[in-house]
Amino acid sequence: MIKSYQFIETEHHKLHDNIMAFFDRIEFEEGEYSTDFYDNDFYENIVRHHPKILEAPLALVFEEIKGWLQDDRTAFINAIRNSNDIDRICKREIVPYRLDDVSEGLRQTISDLFVKLYTQVLSGDNVRKTYGSLQEHFKEFKTPNSIFKCPACGLLPAKSKEEKKDDYDHYLAKHLFPFSSVNFKNLIPICTDCNGTQVKGKEDILEINENRKVFYPYDDTHTGISVTCKVENDNVDTNVDELEYSFEYNAENREEEITSWKTIFKIEDRYQKRAKGKGINWYSHFWHFVSKPKYKDLSYNLKKSIFIDIGLSDVDIEFIKLPIIEAVEKTSFVRASIQAKQYSMF
Repeated sequence: MIKSYQFIETEHHKLHDNIMAFFDRIEFEEGEYSTDFYDNDFYENIVRHHPKILEAPLALVFEEIKGWLQDDRTAFINAIRNSNDIDRICKREIVPYRLDDVSEGLRQTISDLFVKLYTQVLSGDNVRKTYGSLQEHFKEFKTPNSIFKCPACGLLPAKSKEEKKDDYDHYLAKHLFPFSSVNFKNLIPICTDCNGTQVKGKEDILEINENRKVFYPYDDTHTGISVTCKVENDNVDTNVDELEYSFEYNAENREEEITSWKTIFKIEDRYQKRAKGKGINWYSHFWHFVSKPKYKDLSYNLKKSIFIDIGLSDVDIEFIKLPIIEAVEKTSFVRASIQAKQYSMF
């Protein structure tokens, strides 16, 4: 992640908390299924309104594991707990429980239960009345988090639809890791491209990165990624429309996470395409700015500093725009060719 989000506690998290409390309760429960397994308010406000998609499968899970040996029951519940420690999962300190790890007799029930928790219960009328809507959560989330560009790619807006649940991505895909389907520490606003099938989509972000660490989206120790860019083909044979760019990334002691980030969000390919599509126009914009008559008495370095200050003050700026401008600026033939042809800034 280019930068981390600040996690906020809201009423919306109580859906997940109460589901986890149910599993905590049934770890050692030996009696018959009872509505006492739930917090009373949770049962009255949520569970009883979803008898088929919520209460019935939870009761089935209890009846299934009640017959297990205690060590097996405890191992199952601990696996569910570990599957929701997203920070430690990202650090590769623990391994989350995958759907395929669930016993065959419970697998479909668990899959249906947790998928519907997200797709139907979390966005349903009863959760909205009790905890608030997802639109309200997003509004609260935006208070400490400046949501302009996507923190995964830095190219597109972090949300491209109205403030709905579609703006949230399951970092650990819910069809693979169902137990964190309504855990807000596993839900992050990213752009539709990053969340689309051509980029992250439903990828298993742990498997495709072998045993490397991945960024935890709410890591308050992550100070961000910096990027530098270079034009690789600065020579007399270069067509300015066919520039080749390379990128280097840096974040203190985050080499593994950076490699994983590039893999998960297809960063190299997307940045290359963006640089080729916009790089010349971006540099032309910069060159026209420093060439303005009103700045004629200022030094080049001061004019550049003004341009950068203006650019950095724009919270909606694309992450790689300034590095690409500086990459072209460091060339000789390419820069001269662009200036000589007086490329338009558009």
